Amino acid sequence: MKELQEKVIHFRDQRDWGKYHNPKDLAISLSLE
Repeated sequence: MKELQEKVIHFRDQRDWGKYHNPKDLAISLSLE
């Protein structure tokens, strides 16, 4: 589980999405990506 969290954080940070998305919106965006 920790590895998955790290991958999601890395994915988010590469796109500079952290400032725009709360956890729910980030999960939706990941599923669309």
